[in-house]
Amino acid sequence: MPALTVAVVVAPPPPGPEDACPSARQVGEAMHARFSGSLIPAESTAAIVRADALRSVLDVAGDGTVVRFTLVDARGETQLRRTLPAPGRGRPIGDCLALADTLAVIVERYLSGIAYDAADTLLPGSPTTATAQAPAVVAPPVEPGRGALALVGLGWRMPRGTGGGEGEVELRVGAQVELTRATPRLSAALSAGISPAAEAQVGPDDSNRTVTFRRFPFRLGALLALPAGPGWVEPTAEFAADLFVASSTAGRTTGPWQNVVVGFGLQAAVGYRLKIAGPLYLRPRASIGVAAWGAEIRVQDAPEALFTTPRGYASFGIDTGVLFR
Repeated sequence: MPALTVAVVVAPPPPGPEDACPSARQVGEAMHARFSGSLIPAESTAAIVRADALRSVLDVAGDGTVVRFTLVDARGETQLRRTLPAPGRGRPIGDCLALADTLAVIVERYLSGIAYDAADTLLPGSPTTATAQAPAVVAPPVEPGRGALALVGLGWRMPRGTGGGEGEVELRVGAQVELTRATPRLSAALSAGISPAAEAQVGPDDSNRTVTFRRFPFRLGALLALPAGPGWVEPTAEFAADLFVASSTAGRTTGPWQNVVVGFGLQAAVGYRLKIAGPLYLRPRASIGVAAWGAEIRVQDAPEALFTTPRGYASFGIDTGVLFR
């Protein structure tokens, strides 16, 4: 006899998926982490018309102290109902994620045919339900629309390059836009930055002229958002372009000048994005890069290049961002 499949779709609780603890999104992501191998999207026709489909309903009390979770079959009959105490509104996100994972475990055990002791999860006076056996197939909730994240970050890159010191601070601004809504989510990322100016003295007596150069990094890439604990691990692959602007004061025998050179390369990065409060996020980040086309700065009366970009480098930093959805 062929195995039956079961679709479980999560309905967002009123008044909105991000106002409750846990939210429909948090419960859906916890379920996805446990049952990612067999999902039926909430908006698919199969999840609605299949006779073996189950629909999940999440209801969080207005004060956030009680969560009611129900599984309803295609005939509208309740197959599972659980009522759990909740931490209430305004609690740390970690408490909400832990409760979301508890609901995911309940569904996992239910679909695996493991009976529950109602006293373990029900509040006094809550109705009990019988459990049934069915294979595990769960769908995460679909959030309304794709999100965009605006970022500001501060980092440290080393080495800076030949003639440029051991390392340098880097300030950057950027944005990333989600391209997909399924987990893991694919996003496009773009950033631009600036580093402090560096100076060097050149000339026969090291005082003829001052050369100043500054780096402007630009990055374009793609990243995946992978749920992990209370946040998301975000591996990133990027195309790197560094714009160098050099200028010189007048020397004893030459006038002032300005030059612009560009270096290109590839960069791999990984960050861990953690929600702090509301739409505000924090992301520690580390990256390594290699220069495919280096840049160098030379002056007429210096036998060697004044500055040369390194073949490889590493950077570490932290970003703060606001999510718009």
